[in-house]
Amino acid sequence: MRKQPAVRVELSGAAHRYGRIEGRWVALSYHNAPVDARAMQALLDGVASAEGIVYATGSAEAAAFGINTPATVRVSIQGPRAMQDPGGDVQAMLEIGRSPGGREGCFVRKKGTPEIWSIASDLRAMLAARAPSLPPMLEASVVPSEWLEMGGALAVALQRGGETLRLERRAIELDPATMEPGMLPWKWFLSGTEELDLPNDTAGAFVDFLERLPYREVLEAGEREKRATPPLATITLEAREGSPLRLEFGAPGERGLVPLWVAPTLFLVDAATFALAFPSRVTLLEDAKEKNPWREALQAGAAR
Repeated sequence: MRKQPAVRVELSGAAHRYGRIEGRWVALSYHNAPVDARAMQALLDGVASAEGIVYATGSAEAAAFGINTPATVRVSIQGPRAMQDPGGDVQAMLEIGRSPGGREGCFVRKKGTPEIWSIASDLRAMLAARAPSLPPMLEASVVPSEWLEMGGALAVALQRGGETLRLERRAIELDPATMEPGMLPWKWFLSGTEELDLPNDTAGAFVDFLERLPYREVLEAGEREKRATPPLATITLEAREGSPLRLEFGAPGERGLVPLWVAPTLFLVDAATFALAFPSRVTLLEDAKEKNPWREALQAGAAR
């Protein structure tokens, strides 16, 4: 079941369809938005290898365990004819009920069988959406997780309104005689009209923010031409290996949201997120010493 090509999740009155495009998991029912592959794998593993004990065997008792109620979550593993078959070519379906009181896990029933099981895996928690308007299991950031797995950004180039700033991380040698706890074997440098070194706390928080840049919505990729071409601002992230990742921002549209193209996906981000992504030279060099806005944004995001 881990190798099946498609998955359908039904919860809160909505059905979300997932599949692979060029080897990557995407939300087929939501503009092919990128999916967190680790979250999807955890769900598939949880469905495929769920173990537990039988709590009930009669359909009359199902509702007490959250099965066959409006709150029931259904996960369907689909076969290769998922798109052609009106029924979705369902190979297996697991109905997920409520969580047992006082411990981790959930009650489940395999469609077509009478037994209701209590399992240790909390499949319902795995399907918690990051925002009410988004399907579950989407990538949390516009930066693909597989790109970050190449080691993260070692250089960042910002271009906006004719101004270009570049941050670059370079290795330095530490003297064991003067080395203090917490010292890092690199420094960040900011170049533009002149090159200056940047405090690691400032640069590190800023780059962390870019690598975890949040989004509000995803649009159809075909909207790119109208909303983000030509780009008004760009960010290029360079890793140690592989191709650079280019973030192309368009003009703010309705509701003040800013379109952002990160191939092959068109995102919408908040105006505040856009502003944090393009700080001034003064903010990077001076203002952030007093107040680090990127660290605050990351902490606020983690708290949500």
